[in-house]
Amino acid sequence: MSFIVLIPSRYNSTRLPGKPLLKIKGKSLIQRVYEKAILSEASSVFVVTDSQKIADHCNIFNAPIVMTKQEHATGTDRLAEAAEILELENDQVVVNLQGDEPFTLAEDINKVSKIVLENKFADMGTLYTKVTQEEDLRDVSKVKLLVDQSSKVHSFSRKSIISKSQSLTQGIHIGIYSYKVSFLNTFVSFKRSVNEIKENLEQLRALEKKKNIFAKLSKNMFHLGIDTKNDLYEAEELIKKHGI
Repeated sequence: MSFIVLIPSRYNSTRLPGKPLLKIKGKSLIQRVYEKAILSEASSVFVVTDSQKIADHCNIFNAPIVMTKQEHATGTDRLAEAAEILELENDQVVVNLQGDEPFTLAEDINKVSKIVLENKFADMGTLYTKVTQEEDLRDVSKVKLLVDQSSKVHSFSRKSIISKSQSLTQGIHIGIYSYKVSFLNTFVSFKRSVNEIKENLEQLRALEKKKNIFAKLSKNMFHLGIDTKNDLYEAEELIKKHGI
């Protein structure tokens, strides 16, 4: 079975307004993300937005658009509406690729899709990278997870997670997800949990409902989400240095 990629993209970012349209070395952020996505094995890729400005811009580079209503609390809620608009079947696998991750590899998109495609016990798939410096464990902007030897996730937190079990590995979570449409619809029907709101981590809602999340190690050397002007500068330096 094939998979599709949905890229949620909001214009009114709190920390960096209009960021999907901001340029990085001559290309907008959303164009860079879309161009990475179409290199994957996805059967189709859509940008999901409530912004006419983003839609008009995406038309320039022929990215298919799904227009949703504005009043969504989360990107996942927006994707659920998009799945309904597209009339996707319940068993269709969807990859939720964040619209502010311009360095995502096509290999990683394929990898996260296969978690749900190949593992009948997986309600949700995601990725992580190894902890390479202690500073990452103190940085609350970097989400930590604990994963066991079967790749099943046991916890997420913005704080460093201490485990007494040697069978669990701590890693840095990468915010890309895969799931079937049936699970997506179930997930958005759940009430937001206390821990989810406290940590601002949607995936905690799934864990607290005893849903199975599996995570694989990312192949990418570069992980940089664009949230600030400094991130834009770092992105330009990465592209200049590595040509990515």
